Amino acid sequence: MRILIFIFMLIVMMLIPISFFQLPDEWVLNTKVHLRHLNHNFQKNFVWQNETGHSNKSSLNFNINKDQQIYTIALGDSKEKIERLLGQPKDEAYNEYQNVWKIYHHQFQELIFIMYEKGRVVGIYTNQPNFSVHNVTIGSPKNAIHKHYTEPLQSLNGMTYQLKLNDKFSTIHKEKDAYITLFYDQYQSNKVAGIKIIAEQVEQYKPMLYQSPNDNLKTGFRKMSYYLINGTRTYFHMSSMKYDEEMEPVAQLHAQDMAENQYFNHLNKKQQSPFDRMAAKKINYQYAGENLAMGQVSAIEAHHGLMNSKGHRKNILNQYFNKVGIGIDFGTENQPYFVENYRN
Repeated sequence: MRILIFIFMLIVMMLIPISFFQLPDEWVLNTKVHLRHLNHNFQKNFVWQNETGHSNKSSLNFNINKDQQIYTIALGDSKEKIERLLGQPKDEAYNEYQNVWKIYHHQFQELIFIMYEKGRVVGIYTNQPNFSVHNVTIGSPKNAIHKHYTEPLQSLNGMTYQLKLNDKFSTIHKEKDAYITLFYDQYQSNKVAGIKIIAEQVEQYKPMLYQSPNDNLKTGFRKMSYYLINGTRTYFHMSSMKYDEEMEPVAQLHAQDMAENQYFNHLNKKQQSPFDRMAAKKINYQYAGENLAMGQVSAIEAHHGLMNSKGHRKNILNQYFNKVGIGIDFGTENQPYFVENYRN
């Protein structure tokens, strides 16, 4: 029976490559001593200048409400313009497009990821309320999207794959020369919780659904997850978390173990819980928790999936947690495994 269940899960993973796997929210452990939540190289040819030397900018404007003024950025804008407006990036993270997100923020507020190609903007992501596109901003209701956008796509074609789109927590829209992904929050009345814009040629020339695993991508997804967690916490007026270097090996070993042994569970093959694994590494805590995700194409999709699961959301927004360590690894089909271990 276990073999049949395992084969069934493998088939599901192959048929639904970005499905969100999670354990039931009722997996919560309480003890008299500790409260333990188990909530669980292809060539790119971009033309950004016409014969007169002016950039061929997208007609999609990304408006920024900054210092009580409205500024506009667009795909095709120069890196110099962005840095005059936002300053120097605070960090960067390698992503699934074989490129890098430059990360801008002010103590995790006004968080925005921007991707450049040949010095021009080709991608934008944010989960902050001071940005808007086509009159849609973070907090806009899902039922009003049709007033501003085309109908959601039913599938997305890359160089070597066709991705069926059936996620009720996000929609992808083709607008002019870009793909816009809108992420929704079911616990905030399905309001927009994240906006991602990717230039058409970047999305269509993505060589495969899952990027080939490498250390840069592993580090990039880890960084993205950390900034997304803290960007979300500041949006909900909560304190940010410090990155937990001591906890990271605990999370990383579990991500690696799941990827290598092809399972997805808070309990490992030795039936050790997250708290057993923390104890083995002599990790001290009063409160601790773990979130798992697997199969999403990037840390952005994984984060929004977790925020739409009640137990995982509670971990991200837990007032008692002030540290997080993150593990990332990749399975046999290059699908990512995400492990977030929280404590105070």
